[in-house]
Amino acid sequence: MTSAFADEPEISDFPGARAFIRRRLRLMAFRYEHDGFCPCCETRQTFAADSEWFRDSLVCRNCGSVVRERALALILREILPDWRNCAIHESSPASRGLSARMPREARGYVATHFFPGEPLGAVVHGFRNENLESQTFESDTFDLVLTLDVMEHVFDPAKVYAEIWRTLKPG
Repeated sequence: MTSAFADEPEISDFPGARAFIRRRLRLMAFRYEHDGFCPCCETRQTFAADSEWFRDSLVCRNCGSVVRERALALILREILPDWRNCAIHESSPASRGLSARMPREARGYVATHFFPGEPLGAVVHGFRNENLESQTFESDTFDLVLTLDVMEHVFDPAKVYAEIWRTLKPG
């Protein structure tokens, strides 16, 4: 193979380049489907993935939930089957799956995001503005606090856990 530019290296000059390209082309053509029950939307569904990275790509065709959200829904049904009657704080909810369902069905549901520079406790873009390290909620407010894909973004996880513990009702 000849390069169009005299000083440009050819693909074959890079070790493993052809194998890498073959692997990427195989992934681009990857398709997986599986029938099952989605605990987020509580329906029989087909889950589909266009990548071998099921963590983010194996989605419910009905509600759009991904694997970790369905796992959370299963645990929630087991440990708190009466969640619809509970006070729930969800930090940084997704727009799909259980996060989309809870505002409709849980009477005491509060969704928060953190908007730096905006007043804490205020509603910003439809969400209550909360810094998880220093929340404005009263103590003993919630039956359940949910955080998915959040803790890796906080500066002081110990403060966040202390605040979560403070805002949870006893028991």
